[in-house]
Amino acid sequence: MRLIVAGIALVLAAGYFSLKKWGFWSMVGYSIVFGMISLHLASVHHQQPFIGNAIWSAMVLIYTLIKRRSFQIGNTV
Repeated sequence: MRLIVAGIALVLAAGYFSLKKWGFWSMVGYSIVFGMISLHLASVHHQQPFIGNAIWSAMVLIYTLIKRRSFQIGNTV
């Protein structure tokens, strides 16, 4: 299962770093899903790493939404 998640994350990262529209939406979904998982685990286990992961997911989501215009077709870095 870890290898599957890692493979999906690598494909997602490639789309995100190449500023593809699907990379944008994949990162938004990824950040929401893993943020929610981290919040759930933080509420169950009360450990700081899960809270930190949720905060990081929120930061990535906010940054991605702020920079959404960079993912429009034809833009380059």
